[in-house]
Amino acid sequence: MALDDPPQFPAELIEMIIKNGSDDPRTLASCSLVCRSWSPIARAQRFQRLSITPRSDTPPRCALLLCDPTSTVLPYVRQLDL
Repeated sequence: MALDDPPQFPAELIEMIIKNGSDDPRTLASCSLVCRSWSPIARAQRFQRLSITPRSDTPPRCALLLCDPTSTVLPYVRQLDL
């Protein structure tokens, strides 16, 4: 018996799963690859607080990333530490 629409987890449960791994950037990166609906939730956890430590030997690529109008990261940043 085929289903027209596959069953879906409730959004609250998905958020709980992703928040449980929010201390590990690799886990959040993996969560963002599970499916399209998980990606925004994982990105919100991963990028809500960014810390940028400038180094004199490299150009400020992070600043370019944040200033890029096509950036998919910027909407999730809530706190930026320099």
